[in-house]
Amino acid sequence: MQFMDTHVHLQDFNNRNATEIINQAQKAGVSDFVCISVHENDWVKVDDIAHMFPQNIIPSFGIHPWHVEKCSDNWVHKLEFFLQKYPSAAIGECGIDRSKNIDIHLQEKIFFQQIELAQDLCRTLIIHAVKAQEQIEKLWNKFPKKTIFHSFNSSLEFLQQIIKHGFYVGINFSILRHPKKEQILKNIPLKQLLTETDAPYQPKEKNGENYPALLPQLVKEIALIRGDNTETCAQQIYENANFIFKQCEKK
Repeated sequence: MQFMDTHVHLQDFNNRNATEIINQAQKAGVSDFVCISVHENDWVKVDDIAHMFPQNIIPSFGIHPWHVEKCSDNWVHKLEFFLQKYPSAAIGECGIDRSKNIDIHLQEKIFFQQIELAQDLCRTLIIHAVKAQEQIEKLWNKFPKKTIFHSFNSSLEFLQQIIKHGFYVGINFSILRHPKKEQILKNIPLKQLLTETDAPYQPKEKNGENYPALLPQLVKEIALIRGDNTETCAQQIYENANFIFKQCEKK
């Protein structure tokens, strides 16, 4: 079986370098990694990692809602520079997070600009949405076809809207703590399912560690809950990831 970690922060492992993390994951069958950035200083770090591993890393450049108040005046031009440098790069993670005391209007402004870039450049959009269903409801028709709702851990009603609009659902270990995990996982069409670790964050256990090498374990647990054959499930998820991140679409 082959796997792609569709959301990992390789630049954030404090005690281990990206080479070690990637080598460990490849031994477990994880061949590709979407390396996610969340603010401007992150972009250079992700750029460095993508340069080191051009065959394995798909970079993603964006402004996370937690960091919107730190944006420089020319952040959009900087973002465009990195996106033009990597034609396969995604945009994100970006979005709305109402669990934090951060100016919601500024969050929306920064998010909208990244949505427009994703549309203009025909890029995959990776969304962080927490307690933001009201804001998302206004935007369903603004998102590009290749839109991912990262780390889904919300309501079944919100999930149904994502599925209805043809977008993708990124699942990590956090779903295993959701009281309705079975209902949620069984309601995601396999062709709209993606798996991620969000490592080094979102470990399976509260005080545990998380690495891309653990992705096959996550897929196995998801398949078990859904009642799917593990190999069939893993193959379709890998095909989904390849379509989302490796196949360019014309406007």
